[in-house]
Amino acid sequence: MNTAMKKIFQSALMLLCGICLFTACDDDNDSNPTYVSPGSFVLNEPSYASSNIDLAHSDQLNFSWQYPQFITENGVLPLEVQYQLQFSKNGNFNTEFDATKEVNEQEADFFTYSSVFGADLQGTVNADDFARSLQQIAKYEEGNVPAVQQVWVRAIAENAKETLYSNVVTFNVVPFYYELRPAEPVLWYLVGATIADGGWGNSADKIGTSLIPMFTKAGESYDKATGTGTITYTGYFAKDKGFKAVQIPGNWDIQFNFTKLGDAYPAGEFYGDKDDNIVATNGGYFTVEINTATEKMTITAAEEPKVYSQMALPGGYNEWNTGALMDPVETFDGAVNHMWRYNLSLDADTEFKFTDGGTWWGGDGFPYGYASTTGGNLKATAGNYLVLFNDITGAFTFIAK
Repeated sequence: MNTAMKKIFQSALMLLCGICLFTACDDDNDSNPTYVSPGSFVLNEPSYASSNIDLAHSDQLNFSWQYPQFITENGVLPLEVQYQLQFSKNGNFNTEFDATKEVNEQEADFFTYSSVFGADLQGTVNADDFARSLQQIAKYEEGNVPAVQQVWVRAIAENAKETLYSNVVTFNVVPFYYELRPAEPVLWYLVGATIADGGWGNSADKIGTSLIPMFTKAGESYDKATGTGTITYTGYFAKDKGFKAVQIPGNWDIQFNFTKLGDAYPAGEFYGDKDDNIVATNGGYFTVEINTATEKMTITAAEEPKVYSQMALPGGYNEWNTGALMDPVETFDGAVNHMWRYNLSLDADTEFKFTDGGTWWGGDGFPYGYASTTGGNLKATAGNYLVLFNDITGAFTFIAK
């Protein structure tokens, strides 16, 4: 082949490759859908829409919706979507309630319920939480609450690109005056083979036997609107026994496991097993803390404390009888117990202390706080409680039953 022919052949080959490349790119662009705009998004009318829901005697409100039809140039595109619900007192969604501000500092006409819902296209709203939020925007006066309140609700759908709003539906509730107090601290619960009885029992009736609620932290302040802050637990974690933290008793969906823990623990002291539990490498005393605002967990080593063989809960309710012994909570195989529980029924307000028969712990705070060996008598109000006490830190909590 002479030189002229070679040049002609090379030019033709390059032209052919260019055409193929252009065609391939054009085909590739055709196969990639271009996001255009959202289609329909329907919130279903709840079955109770024509009824009057008595908030004071209801447990929950249920809602459901249809999957949003996100539209591309090539048709409907399925996307991963998260959902929330918004509620209005007057049909307007102009000014959202800001939980970081005082109620009297704002005039909001709607609020966004805090829970985020997923792919099952339905959501449950706690009736008590709803009543509190409604009070925050309606600002009912005590003794001047309407017999019936109409409520407007819409759903929000969020994907990686935008936020969509559903249609609005209405329903009626029977409201009540909700005395607004600072939100209770948000707690998480420890459960596992190295926690309590070691039975992994995750249900509300296992609190104090398989589940241990973490305690508020001494000196810590908690967000008045949300109850978020730092919570803590100090105890003995046995070698090669795992645990997790769950937010809601009976629910495994929201949890702290080894993956979520990251590297916020003493190097070499913990590892993750096949179930992603947090497992102590050598065993020992540690303090677990969770910042519930940022949802970050840390674990730090703790000093080995004194071990008590018994603990009592004497007070005015039983004439300061030191024979009112508490039950040990940490009873798993290999446990060193520092957690105590007691089922307490008080017909009237009283004073009390914790004691092992020699050392006495007192102080202030109710229904949770910290007792010390220099504190005075603690005070409790009438009621039925599960009392939990940590003899390492002096942390205690009274859980109403």
